[in-house]
Amino acid sequence: MKKFVIALSLALMVMLPMNVHAAPSLMPDGTVFDPVFYAETYPDVVAVFGNSPDMLYAHYLYCGKAEGRRPADTKPVYPGTVQNAFDPVYYANRYPDVVAVLGSSPDALALHYDLCGKAEGRFANASEETDALLISYANPGAEHVEPVSPYGIDPASYANQLYQLVNQQRKNYGVPQLVWNPTLNNAVSVRAVEVSQSFSHIRPNGLSFNTTLNGIAYWNCGEIISSSPYSPTQVMEVWMNDTSDRYEILKSNYTGMAVGYYYNPLTPDKYYWVIIFTV
Repeated sequence: MKKFVIALSLALMVMLPMNVHAAPSLMPDGTVFDPVFYAETYPDVVAVFGNSPDMLYAHYLYCGKAEGRRPADTKPVYPGTVQNAFDPVYYANRYPDVVAVLGSSPDALALHYDLCGKAEGRFANASEETDALLISYANPGAEHVEPVSPYGIDPASYANQLYQLVNQQRKNYGVPQLVWNPTLNNAVSVRAVEVSQSFSHIRPNGLSFNTTLNGIAYWNCGEIISSSPYSPTQVMEVWMNDTSDRYEILKSNYTGMAVGYYYNPLTPDKYYWVIIFTV
């Protein structure tokens, strides 16, 4: 034990300095580390090592990870909505039935929202709708929010078409077929909405995409994302023409997958696609 403490102390001395601030930081090993969270959650560590961010991260790196300690609060954190921030352009595009009756005057639309729309469950702005979608996915008991679909298209039908296309490509290349993994449904739905906010494998809350799989049993996973292509055939063509995406689609050890599809007409790309693979 004495040798280990000495080794850890030496490791602390040679570590590169970490920015000393309270906000969570993305560390060189890919970990999102929050020193404030770590100190508040593990006072026993603070009692021995103090509350220096460098020392706390070193403890996590050399001891805490193996002990099952968490580097940051991994509960979903979504952007807050500015209350009463009414967006008449969003409202007119989102609710053409209102425009058909009242026209597109901002004052008329705002009055409709205040007197009727709010009680009917309509949203005042795009951020409010996105937050409601993410909350409904993250909390099965919450009120269900139905995403917008273009021209009456069923998102589940589009997702199934893309699933069939993936397996067709794997068949063409002699790779085993994948099964649809229903335990991933919630994760891909969340990720499709999040990709519309930040086109990255890092979530808007700063954590890796695989944190949406917390509580799901898997050994390894991968994710591919896309925006803009309208149809399943088009998005598959984009992915197969990309070396890294094609590698994920044809990876032979994957056994399961699920597809997420999200349409937001008020964003530049409008169409967002996500596949998560697992084994």
